[in-house]
Amino acid sequence: PAQLSGGQQQRVALARALVFEPELVLMDEPLGALDKNLREQMQIEIKRIQKRLGVTTIFVTHDQTEAMSMSDRVVVFSNGAIEQAAAPVEVYHRPASRFVADFIGESNLFEAVVTGPGRVDCAVLGPVSHAPAAQPLSNGQAVTLLIRPEHLQLSRAPKGGRCNAPMVIDTIVNYGDNAVVIGHKDGAQIRVRVPGADVVILKEGDACHVSWTEDAIFVLDR
Repeated sequence: PAQLSGGQQQRVALARALVFEPELVLMDEPLGALDKNLREQMQIEIKRIQKRLGVTTIFVTHDQTEAMSMSDRVVVFSNGAIEQAAAPVEVYHRPASRFVADFIGESNLFEAVVTGPGRVDCAVLGPVSHAPAAQPLSNGQAVTLLIRPEHLQLSRAPKGGRCNAPMVIDTIVNYGDNAVVIGHKDGAQIRVRVPGADVVILKEGDACHVSWTEDAIFVLDR
């Protein structure tokens, strides 16, 4: 056994779990000790085997990317209670609560007040329109706006045909193929994910504009 690599050990463990043809397999953070490349290989391997055998598998993980890429259905827990159980795309784009929105992926969350059908007033973004909410909203109701960083764009000047707000860049975190630009407006932090090539035209301390379309805003009532 000492001659087996971490990935080989996990393959053996998986074979031992499946050889008796169980109706249900529980995997409790099986890839946590593996390096990034091997973890990604094992994600593909486990998903391929699971699909081929058709055995129901509960996969416990704290890795959000792992949960989103491997699952047919994601269940998010908080303090022992289920916050949301849905398909990965639904959990990411239409979270059931502020906790889910903040926990799954990167997010911009802003407080706002409903001012009319499809309209809210946000201290950071100003009066804005939004896509239809998942629940009925009433005038004067306090809500939270969710905008994913990849749904925002940066520019030197306001962009036509889009909603715009000024922002000052504080930090640029470069990942090579993409970067996260972290800035602020009126004391609130704004995160924008941009292609890596766009980072060369931006500098920390620059004033710029962040823009979005109304369908990029998802309204949470709690």
